[in-house]
Amino acid sequence: MTQDPGAGNAAFLLEAPAEALERVLREECDRLSEQEVLAVLRNKNLTRECVKLVLGHPPLLASYAVKKALVSGRHTPSVDAQHLVPHLYWMDLLEAAVDMRVHPAVRHACERRLVERLPELGLGERVTLARRGPRSLLQALRAETEPRVVQALLQNRFMTEVDVVAMAGSPRTPAAVLGAIHYSGKWGNRYEVRRTLVLNPSTPLYIAQFNARRLRSNDLEDLAGSRSLAAGVRRVCESILAKKNPKSP
Repeated sequence: MTQDPGAGNAAFLLEAPAEALERVLREECDRLSEQEVLAVLRNKNLTRECVKLVLGHPPLLASYAVKKALVSGRHTPSVDAQHLVPHLYWMDLLEAAVDMRVHPAVRHACERRLVERLPELGLGERVTLARRGPRSLLQALRAETEPRVVQALLQNRFMTEVDVVAMAGSPRTPAAVLGAIHYSGKWGNRYEVRRTLVLNPSTPLYIAQFNARRLRSNDLEDLAGSRSLAAGVRRVCESILAKKNPKSP
């Protein structure tokens, strides 16, 4: 039996052909509920013209769920989607930013908005962003001073050794963060990370000494003669070299 494509039939709107969707949006837009508009936007037969009809009716955009669906919709013009990005909550911004089905310009707009909102986010929210956020967020998150955020960041699939070495080598990186890098199962055993931790004057002495004992002889020789290195670390380097190259009696 043919169903009437009226405003009270979300099930029909979810499966209706494009022509029926356009008719409902042109003739019955004022009667559509949020559920029905979402059914339209989720319909596999949705067209750009249908989306434009939704965008052209401001009362429909009062719904947060509709705005969210439009931002992520592949038929939404990217300019219109970007205009809606500032209305999204941080978690929905994150979901859109990592969804490869979303238009690149819209994903980048979500990423920029997340960076802007970082200062107002709580610890748990920043931890989630650090663990799941896109590559573009890493630069902003690398300045984090909270070890739990850094621990999550070190698990991010977009993190590279170059990023970790930059964090490990910065004299502005807090000791607690350097400790998180050292204890990271993924990065703490990387040779360049170890060497960089030894060189950083902000690295806690016991961590620098631990990593110095695992360096190659040529690096130990360079470090043993460095006056910029902490005295305790330099002595460890000298001691290891003395054991490796005992002087003849």
